[in-house]
Amino acid sequence: MNLFSNSNPDSENGHRSDDALNTLNNHHPDTDSIDDDVQHQEPHPETIKVLRRSFIFLVIIGLVLGTIVATGVIYLMNRFDLTGQPSQTPIEQVE
Repeated sequence: MNLFSNSNPDSENGHRSDDALNTLNNHHPDTDSIDDDVQHQEPHPETIKVLRRSFIFLVIIGLVLGTIVATGVIYLMNRFDLTGQPSQTPIEQVE
């Protein structure tokens, strides 16, 4: 199968017209029927409740873990004296 060949009987000499190459002008008749076949279904109310509970649970777990990690970082910074002011050594003046 040649991907570049044109099997359109309307074209002359087997060449495509410029309109056929423009993707905005191409319309496939089956694409409209796909939208008609798909029906929008609302999720079950129990599914919404489960998803909402799961989301809230994950947010709370994230906040708790974030608080624990932040507290640990602050503790370690204080223990190794990384939060203190740097020592003030006089700068030698070059004469």
